[in-house]
Amino acid sequence: MRLDILKPFIISIVALSWSISLCGQGLERAKELYKAGKFAEAKPIFEENIRKNPSNSSLNQWYGVCLFETGDYKAAEKYLKYAASRNILESFRYLGNLYYLDYRFEDALSQYNKYLEQLKKKKMNTAEAEKLIKNAERAAQMLRRVEEVQIIDSLIVDKASFFKHYKLSSESGTLHDYNTFFNLSSKNSSTVYQNQRGDKILYGAKTAKNGYDIMTRSKLIDDNWGEEIVLPAPVNSSANENY
Repeated sequence: MRLDILKPFIISIVALSWSISLCGQGLERAKELYKAGKFAEAKPIFEENIRKNPSNSSLNQWYGVCLFETGDYKAAEKYLKYAASRNILESFRYLGNLYYLDYRFEDALSQYNKYLEQLKKKKMNTAEAEKLIKNAERAAQMLRRVEEVQIIDSLIVDKASFFKHYKLSSESGTLHDYNTFFNLSSKNSSTVYQNQRGDKILYGAKTAKNGYDIMTRSKLIDDNWGEEIVLPAPVNSSANENY
Protein backbone atom coordinates (compact mmCIF):
# COMPACT_ATOMS: atom_id res chain seq x y z
CA MET A 1 0.00 0.00 0.00
CA ARG A 2 2.74 2.42 0.90
CA LEU A 3 4.52 1.74 -2.40
CA ASP A 4 1.28 2.41 -4.29
CA ILE A 5 0.84 5.72 -2.46
CA LEU A 6 4.42 6.81 -3.17
CA LYS A 7 4.39 5.74 -6.80
CA PRO A 8 2.56 8.85 -8.18
CA PHE A 9 4.90 11.14 -6.23
CA ILE A 10 7.96 9.36 -7.62
CA ILE A 11 6.60 9.70 -11.16
CA SER A 12 5.90 13.42 -10.58
CA ILE A 13 9.42 14.05 -9.27
CA VAL A 14 10.98 12.20 -12.23
CA ALA A 15 8.79 14.16 -14.68
CA LEU A 16 9.71 17.46 -13.01
CA SER A 17 13.43 16.63 -13.14
CA TRP A 18 13.12 15.69 -16.80
CA SER A 19 11.24 18.94 -17.53
CA ILE A 20 13.89 21.05 -15.76
CA SER A 21 16.63 19.25 -17.69
CA LEU A 22 14.89 19.92 -21.02
CA CYS A 23 14.32 23.56 -20.07
CA GLY A 24 18.01 23.96 -19.28
CA GLN A 25 18.99 22.38 -22.57
CA GLY A 26 16.57 24.66 -24.43
CA LEU A 27 18.01 27.75 -22.77
CA GLU A 28 21.56 26.74 -23.70
CA ARG A 29 20.38 26.27 -27.28
CA ALA A 30 18.78 29.73 -27.23
CA LYS A 31 22.05 31.26 -26.01
CA GLU A 32 23.93 29.60 -28.88
CA LEU A 33 21.40 30.96 -31.40
CA TYR A 34 21.63 34.40 -29.77
CA LYS A 35 25.42 34.46 -30.07
CA ALA A 36 25.13 33.37 -33.70
CA GLY A 37 22.77 36.29 -34.41
CA LYS A 38 19.78 33.98 -35.05
CA PHE A 39 17.43 36.10 -32.97
CA ALA A 40 14.18 34.95 -34.59
CA GLU A 41 14.98 31.34 -33.68
CA ALA A 42 16.12 32.17 -30.15
CA LYS A 43 13.16 34.42 -29.36
CA PRO A 44 10.44 31.77 -28.71
CA ILE A 45 12.77 29.83 -26.39
CA PHE A 46 13.58 32.94 -24.35
CA GLU A 47 9.90 33.86 -24.34
CA GLU A 48 9.01 30.49 -22.83
CA ASN A 49 11.72 30.80 -20.18
CA ILE A 50 10.90 34.38 -19.22
CA ARG A 51 7.29 33.41 -18.53
CA LYS A 52 8.61 31.06 -15.86
CA ASN A 53 11.22 33.46 -14.52
CA PRO A 54 10.17 37.07 -15.31
CA SER A 55 12.56 38.68 -12.83
CA ASN A 56 15.70 37.14 -14.35
CA SER A 57 17.68 40.15 -15.63
CA SER A 58 19.69 38.17 -18.20
CA LEU A 59 16.54 36.64 -19.67
CA ASN A 60 15.02 40.12 -19.94
CA GLN A 61 18.14 41.27 -21.78
CA TRP A 62 18.24 38.35 -24.21
CA TYR A 63 14.51 38.41 -24.92
CA GLY A 64 14.49 42.22 -25.28
CA VAL A 65 17.34 42.08 -27.80
CA CYS A 66 15.57 39.33 -29.77
CA LEU A 67 12.44 41.47 -29.92
CA PHE A 68 14.47 44.50 -31.02
CA GLU A 69 16.41 42.59 -33.68
CA THR A 70 13.18 41.15 -35.12
CA GLY A 71 11.59 44.60 -35.34
CA ASP A 72 9.22 44.56 -32.35
CA TYR A 73 10.60 47.75 -30.78
CA LYS A 74 7.54 48.55 -28.70
CA ALA A 75 7.58 45.18 -26.90
CA ALA A 76 11.39 45.24 -26.58
CA GLU A 77 11.44 48.43 -24.47
CA LYS A 78 9.85 46.83 -21.39
CA TYR A 79 12.41 44.02 -21.18
CA LEU A 80 15.43 46.16 -22.04
CA LYS A 81 14.41 48.75 -19.41
CA TYR A 82 14.20 46.01 -16.79
CA ALA A 83 17.62 44.66 -17.76
CA ALA A 84 19.07 48.19 -17.70
CA SER A 85 17.68 48.70 -14.18
CA ARG A 86 19.80 45.68 -13.22
CA ASN A 87 22.89 47.15 -14.94
CA ILE A 88 23.11 44.56 -17.72
CA LEU A 89 25.72 46.20 -19.97
CA GLU A 90 24.33 45.64 -23.47
CA SER A 91 20.83 46.69 -22.44
CA PHE A 92 21.98 50.33 -22.30
CA ARG A 93 23.22 50.19 -25.88
CA TYR A 94 20.12 48.46 -27.22
CA LEU A 95 17.78 50.73 -25.30
CA GLY A 96 19.66 53.71 -26.71
CA ASN A 97 19.34 52.28 -30.22
CA LEU A 98 15.62 51.78 -29.68
CA TYR A 99 15.14 55.40 -28.59
CA TYR A 100 17.32 56.62 -31.45
CA LEU A 101 15.13 54.86 -34.02
CA ASP A 102 12.08 56.43 -32.36
CA TYR A 103 13.60 59.94 -32.67
CA ARG A 104 13.87 60.15 -28.87
CA PHE A 105 17.43 61.39 -29.12
CA GLU A 106 17.72 62.85 -25.61
CA ASP A 107 16.62 59.50 -24.13
CA ALA A 108 19.05 57.73 -26.44
CA LEU A 109 21.88 59.98 -25.22
CA SER A 110 21.03 59.14 -21.61
CA GLN A 111 21.32 55.41 -22.31
CA TYR A 112 24.48 55.74 -24.40
CA ASN A 113 26.15 57.74 -21.62
CA LYS A 114 25.24 55.02 -19.11
CA TYR A 115 26.67 52.48 -21.53
CA LEU A 116 29.89 54.52 -21.71
CA GLU A 117 30.13 54.73 -17.91
CA GLN A 118 29.73 50.97 -17.56
CA LEU A 119 32.40 50.33 -20.20
CA LYS A 120 34.81 52.63 -18.39
CA LYS A 121 34.15 50.87 -15.07
CA LYS A 122 34.89 47.53 -16.68
CA LYS A 123 37.95 49.03 -18.45
CA MET A 124 36.59 48.03 -21.84
CA ASN A 125 36.93 49.71 -25.24
CA THR A 126 34.71 52.82 -25.38
CA ALA A 127 35.07 53.68 -29.10
CA GLU A 128 31.65 52.34 -30.08
CA ALA A 129 29.85 54.13 -27.23
CA GLU A 130 31.57 57.41 -28.08
CA LYS A 131 30.50 57.07 -31.71
CA LEU A 132 26.90 56.37 -30.69
CA ILE A 133 26.91 59.43 -28.41
CA LYS A 134 28.27 61.66 -31.17
CA ASN A 135 25.59 60.46 -33.63
CA ALA A 136 22.80 60.98 -31.08
CA GLU A 137 24.09 64.48 -30.21
CA ARG A 138 24.13 65.41 -33.90
CA ALA A 139 20.62 64.00 -34.42
CA ALA A 140 19.29 65.82 -31.34
CA GLN A 141 20.79 69.07 -32.60
CA MET A 142 19.20 68.60 -36.04
CA LEU A 143 15.81 67.79 -34.52
CA ARG A 144 15.90 70.94 -32.39
CA ARG A 145 16.32 72.97 -35.58
CA VAL A 146 13.36 71.43 -37.36
CA GLU A 147 10.41 73.77 -37.73
CA GLU A 148 6.87 72.55 -37.25
CA VAL A 149 4.93 72.61 -40.51
CA GLN A 150 1.18 73.16 -40.40
CA ILE A 151 -1.11 72.45 -43.35
CA ILE A 152 -3.60 75.33 -43.35
CA ASP A 153 -5.52 74.23 -46.41
CA SER A 154 -5.33 71.74 -49.25
CA LEU A 155 -6.53 71.70 -52.83
CA ILE A 156 -7.06 68.90 -55.34
CA VAL A 157 -5.91 69.89 -58.81
CA ASP A 158 -5.28 68.23 -62.16
CA LYS A 159 -1.76 66.93 -62.65
CA ALA A 160 -1.29 69.17 -65.67
CA SER A 161 -1.95 72.32 -63.64
CA PHE A 162 0.00 71.28 -60.53
CA PHE A 163 2.82 73.75 -61.13
CA LYS A 164 0.40 76.68 -61.38
CA HIS A 165 -0.79 75.99 -57.84
CA TYR A 166 2.39 74.84 -56.07
CA LYS A 167 4.17 78.06 -55.13
CA LEU A 168 7.60 78.27 -53.56
CA SER A 169 8.92 81.39 -51.88
CA SER A 170 11.17 83.49 -54.11
CA GLU A 171 14.34 82.50 -52.22
CA SER A 172 13.49 78.80 -52.57
CA GLY A 173 13.58 78.65 -56.38
CA THR A 174 10.89 77.41 -58.75
CA LEU A 175 9.37 74.14 -59.99
CA HIS A 176 8.54 73.39 -63.63
CA ASP A 177 7.12 70.63 -65.77
CA TYR A 178 10.01 68.94 -67.63
CA ASN A 179 8.42 68.98 -71.10
CA THR A 180 7.23 72.58 -70.81
CA PHE A 181 10.58 73.77 -69.44
CA PHE A 182 12.59 72.24 -72.31
CA ASN A 183 9.81 72.83 -74.88
CA LEU A 184 9.60 69.12 -75.68
CA SER A 185 6.78 66.81 -76.67
CA SER A 186 8.24 63.80 -74.82
CA LYS A 187 6.44 61.81 -72.13
CA ASN A 188 8.96 62.57 -69.39
CA SER A 189 6.91 63.13 -66.24
CA SER A 190 9.76 64.65 -64.25
CA THR A 191 9.80 67.84 -62.25
CA VAL A 192 12.49 70.43 -62.92
CA TYR A 193 13.75 72.41 -59.94
CA GLN A 194 15.49 75.74 -60.74
CA ASN A 195 17.44 77.56 -58.06
CA GLN A 196 16.82 81.17 -57.00
CA ARG A 197 19.54 82.59 -59.24
CA GLY A 198 18.14 80.67 -62.20
CA ASP A 199 21.54 79.32 -63.22
CA LYS A 200 21.17 75.69 -62.11
CA ILE A 201 18.50 73.02 -62.53
CA LEU A 202 17.85 69.54 -61.13
CA TYR A 203 15.53 66.93 -62.63
CA GLY A 204 15.01 63.22 -63.24
CA ALA A 205 15.85 61.70 -66.61
CA LYS A 206 15.75 58.15 -67.94
CA THR A 207 19.09 56.44 -68.51
CA ALA A 208 20.02 53.21 -70.24
CA LYS A 209 21.60 51.86 -67.05
CA ASN A 210 19.52 52.60 -63.95
CA GLY A 211 16.12 53.76 -65.14
CA TYR A 212 15.69 57.31 -63.81
CA ASP A 213 18.59 59.26 -62.32
CA ILE A 214 18.78 62.79 -60.92
CA MET A 215 20.57 65.13 -63.34
CA THR A 216 21.87 68.67 -63.09
CA ARG A 217 22.70 71.36 -65.62
CA SER A 218 24.22 74.81 -65.29
CA LYS A 219 23.38 77.84 -67.43
CA LEU A 220 26.07 78.98 -69.86
CA ILE A 221 27.03 82.55 -70.75
CA ASP A 222 24.85 82.43 -73.88
CA ASP A 223 21.82 81.49 -71.70
CA ASN A 224 21.75 77.92 -73.02
CA TRP A 225 21.93 74.98 -70.65
CA GLY A 226 25.22 73.14 -70.37
CA GLU A 227 25.93 69.44 -70.49
CA GLU A 228 23.71 67.07 -68.53
CA ILE A 229 25.59 65.71 -65.49
CA VAL A 230 24.47 62.69 -63.44
CA LEU A 231 24.63 63.38 -59.70
CA PRO A 232 26.92 60.96 -57.84
CA ALA A 233 26.02 58.44 -55.12
CA PRO A 234 24.37 58.40 -52.65
CA VAL A 235 21.84 60.62 -54.49
CA ASN A 236 21.70 58.15 -57.38
CA SER A 237 21.80 54.39 -57.03
CA SER A 238 20.92 51.28 -59.05
CA ALA A 239 17.23 52.00 -58.37
CA ASN A 240 14.99 54.71 -59.90
CA GLU A 241 15.53 58.25 -58.63
CA ASN A 242 13.11 60.70 -60.19
CA TYR A 243 12.49 63.33 -57.49
